[in-house]
Amino acid sequence: MTEHWFLAAMLVIVAVQGVISLYIGYRVWRKSERIEGLTAAVYLEARKILTQLQ
Repeated sequence: MTEHWFLAAMLVIVAVQGVISLYIGYRVWRKSERIEGLTAAVYLEARKILTQLQ
């Protein structure tokens, strides 16, 4: 019976680690989307300024 409790506990630990990994991956994906948007905004602003100088 002890083996069953041990296996159940290990399954819970693995499930929690999976959820944490998915959460961290989601946060990284959201940050990369924000950085991509910021990069595009800076590029468009710089392009607008450079075309005004010509």
